[in-house]
Amino acid sequence: MGNNKASKVTTTPPPAAPAGDSLTPYNLETEAAVLSSVLQFPDTFDTVSFLSPDDFFLMRHRWIWEAYKALTEKGQEIEFLAVVMELETSKKLGDVGGTAFITGLLNKEYSSEPEPYARIVERLALRRRLIDAAGQIARIAHSEETDIDSAIAKAEKAVEAVGERRASTSISVHSAADMGDELMEQMIKWHANPAEIRGMVCGIKPLDKGMGGFEKRRAYWWGGPPGMGKSSVMAQVARGFAENKEPTLYFSLEMPALEMMLRMACQIARVDSNKVKRGQLDKMEYDRFEKACRYLKTLPIWIDDKARSLQAMKPIARRLFNEHGISNVFVDTLNKVQEVLKVSDRVSGMTQGSAAIAGWALDNEFAVHVAAQLSRAHHNSADKRPRLHDLRESGSQEQDADGALFVYRETYYKPEKTELANIMEIIIRKNRYGEADYTIPVYWNPTWPGIALLPEEDAKRFYGKGQETKVSSLDAARQKLVKKEALKPTGTEG
Repeated sequence: MGNNKASKVTTTPPPAAPAGDSLTPYNLETEAAVLSSVLQFPDTFDTVSFLSPDDFFLMRHRWIWEAYKALTEKGQEIEFLAVVMELETSKKLGDVGGTAFITGLLNKEYSSEPEPYARIVERLALRRRLIDAAGQIARIAHSEETDIDSAIAKAEKAVEAVGERRASTSISVHSAADMGDELMEQMIKWHANPAEIRGMVCGIKPLDKGMGGFEKRRAYWWGGPPGMGKSSVMAQVARGFAENKEPTLYFSLEMPALEMMLRMACQIARVDSNKVKRGQLDKMEYDRFEKACRYLKTLPIWIDDKARSLQAMKPIARRLFNEHGISNVFVDTLNKVQEVLKVSDRVSGMTQGSAAIAGWALDNEFAVHVAAQLSRAHHNSADKRPRLHDLRESGSQEQDADGALFVYRETYYKPEKTELANIMEIIIRKNRYGEADYTIPVYWNPTWPGIALLPEEDAKRFYGKGQETKVSSLDAARQKLVKKEALKPTGTEG
């Protein structure tokens, strides 16, 4: 009805001028502007449909917005008579001020583009929710019946609920026209430098090459049985990201944060961690370790050893993302996360945990890396090199992972093969953006503990064709032996 009404375009919505309680943020004029603009220009409703009735402070405004939404859901146009009838049906017409109030909205002169007004209404509503959350937190803090850990978890959940509401109203739909231009620009950049690795790099060159780089908003699984070395490799990869200017957060459920720092320092200094603990470093080792500690202090890496649940991890990651722009989050290990442990059915627990990890990555601008154990059935296979189905309760993990990498050492199962004592394989089994069924042989030192690249000649001697190769071509090459003394660190980890 009001589509042909001339509009007075307002470039700046009315400023927030709270009425009544000045501590409660709201603006009645801005709320009226949204209602009036949509009533006069019904086609604009889709641009502001992210608002919910409780985003409006005044109750009569909420009821009118409910009427707008009800009409839209029925496939009817938002126009004067339909709105009046909808309010009559819900027995709220009198409460909103009758037809006179609706007529007043129709006669106001506001912009034909209500979204700027709606964003103000949304922002003020979020502030009110934050104030409500603060009140909840105060009540939780005063409750002596709630232990402190539970109180903190409830407080974080109250704030997280506001954040989730904010995310749910953010614009996430992109037009093909806009994305087409963006994709063409990206293709031109790729074409100009075809050898460039597109994603984030951890500095272990054959791994970065095989993966094609690691991507934000992706979930990566790192698998292996206990004691195989996956946590050591993950720590080294995490540090590598930090060294390549990718701020990294590491949740350690396996060891204290200081122990993790010791591991990283020993990897850099190439010294035996046990000798460090016993105070038995010689002068040269002592100097290297001291330099490693100073170097670690310069890296953008954070370690948390207290968070035991994803619920506790998420606000920490969100804060560090806002403050430092973290681009990688590591969780070591999925099997010890509370959301998995508290479910009596292990399959259901792993399914829920796996889906939560994948969703966490997809909803944020960072990658999530998670360590995972292998199923017991894996030990019964003839070839112990792990595959996707070896992930414990693996169905969901196979599906949820954007990338799946496994660590393997033959001497873990066959300790008599001393000539292979320092050989580890990193096997890429799933990779949405690069190679799959791809093995990278590396030097393994259990005393740091950590990895280094094999000298090229040793890699060729052992695998027949260089530092990395397809898994399927390795069986015959594995029969070739390499002298143990030749397998020494190259001085670079990638």
